[in-house]
Amino acid sequence: MQPLSALAKYILAVLLTYSGPGKSVNSREALAECGTNPKQASCELKNVCDYQSAVCRPPQWSKARGAWCRAESKEAAGERFENAARALTRISVYLTRCTDEYGVPDEGCRPVRWPEGPRSLAMGGLAASYWESGYREDIMEGHPPVGRGSDGELCVMQVMPGYANDLRFSQWIVRNGFVNLESEDPAERKLGQEDAIQMMLGSDVGSLMRCYETGLRILVRKRWNAVYKCKGLKWSYSMFAFYGTGSKCSTKGNVLGDWAAQRSNSYDKFMAKWPNKVRMPEWAVASYGTMPGQPGPDEKPKGIVPPKWASKQPKRATGQPLEVIPGPVPVLLQLR
Repeated sequence: MQPLSALAKYILAVLLTYSGPGKSVNSREALAECGTNPKQASCELKNVCDYQSAVCRPPQWSKARGAWCRAESKEAAGERFENAARALTRISVYLTRCTDEYGVPDEGCRPVRWPEGPRSLAMGGLAASYWESGYREDIMEGHPPVGRGSDGELCVMQVMPGYANDLRFSQWIVRNGFVNLESEDPAERKLGQEDAIQMMLGSDVGSLMRCYETGLRILVRKRWNAVYKCKGLKWSYSMFAFYGTGSKCSTKGNVLGDWAAQRSNSYDKFMAKWPNKVRMPEWAVASYGTMPGQPGPDEKPKGIVPPKWASKQPKRATGQPLEVIPGPVPVLLQLR
């Protein structure tokens, strides 16, 4: 696999630092050594760590995953987060520059309107997805009982189901040849909603790129809806409010608190900490290396203290489904 780009490595460091890998009972890890017999495991069913915690419980059979599973280790979470960092970087570059990760242009691509460029778009997507999903494995994969939202929201961007096969946002459906808009057969001109949903669920780079593309295109649309409607408010704040509620400029007074401010503050902090003000955790240095300017594992850190905001656990957003504002669909579909 190609080495991580600077931006992807930074995103990975943020996720490994603030998303609590190996600490979620909702993130599970399948154990091949335990076999596939739901009634009898071929491994010893004992606590997987020495201290008293729910994440240390013995492996249990998961019907949803068809495997014996334990709470996910931080190393397994690291692999998922690495794929997420690659996917978010690639799609942010593609949407803003119309090139792939190697700089090869897609002449049929139409860049989104995001003046600050790919790093800013990636940080917007990272802030939204961090608070929407906490980067839990069950949300990324869509596993029951709580891997989908109450209205069926899916993947780390918590996309509403109706947007999964909406060609204004899920343009990967056209670009990757899942539909043929020139076909005379109506069945070939549209991808079913559930088929599109399944393509956006998963912890592989491809599924994550599809999830991020749909979510980021919605985020871009909501940014400009909010800018034109929400006068006097910070654009990132009103954008996140619009993304989660569909039509509201603010989440002040919400029963869950002012969660748009959480996302906007995270976006600002992620931007401010680029490129080397987030440490790669010491346990991950052997796999991913250090960040630029970060001390190695044998060097003493110099005054790096996790910010207070990092201790707050991300929660799933609630609110009205995203409101689609009709646009010139034929223009947006000019992709290969």
